[in-house]
Amino acid sequence: MKMRKYLIVIGGCLLFLGCAKSPIVWTKSNYSQQELQKDDDVCQFYSKTMSPPAGYGDIVLTMDYQKLGKQFYLECMESKGWKKE
Repeated sequence: MKMRKYLIVIGGCLLFLGCAKSPIVWTKSNYSQQELQKDDDVCQFYSKTMSPPAGYGDIVLTMDYQKLGKQFYLECMESKGWKKE
């Protein structure tokens, strides 16, 4: 009986860890860590405040804010020349 409980707990932990997202790895030719950090900070700021950079366009307010924030972040980084690995 104890063995079954341990297996359930271990299985649950493995399932939880398997669903965890890995961080995004960005690449750009001839970049510095400082440049990556600066661009990431700017794009994170925009994604959290939901304010697009100049020229981005209108915001569709009915969209889910979390998805919209992630979309802003990805598009902001890509607009600065970064590519996801």
